[in-house]
Amino acid sequence: MRLFFLLASASLLLAGCAPHPASGVWQAVDPQAPVQRLVLAFNGRALFATGTPPVEWHCFWSGRDAREASLACTAADRPKTVVNYRLVSSGDQADFYRGEQLLAHLKRIDANPKLAE
Repeated sequence: MRLFFLLASASLLLAGCAPHPASGVWQAVDPQAPVQRLVLAFNGRALFATGTPPVEWHCFWSGRDAREASLACTAADRPKTVVNYRLVSSGDQADFYRGEQLLAHLKRIDANPKLAE
């Protein structure tokens, strides 16, 4: 019985360390989408670019629930203005929104995101 509780406790601890389902490197399905690539790193930071010429956005993100991540972002050219985005994922597919406006349908291309320090 002790062994059962020890194994159950260990599995709960390990499950708590799993990455959020929305983390990863995401790429737009449509080549004309305003956001072509989104990186949600394990450390709570995110990065994407919009426009032509591209404007880089730096974000902090957190999981709202098992499928959704909220992003608080600032554009490189307007660092004092915070804009909220959200990513709603389902497996390796996701939708990226600014408010209620859908910006892009995305597909996960890498589950192990890395951001330059």
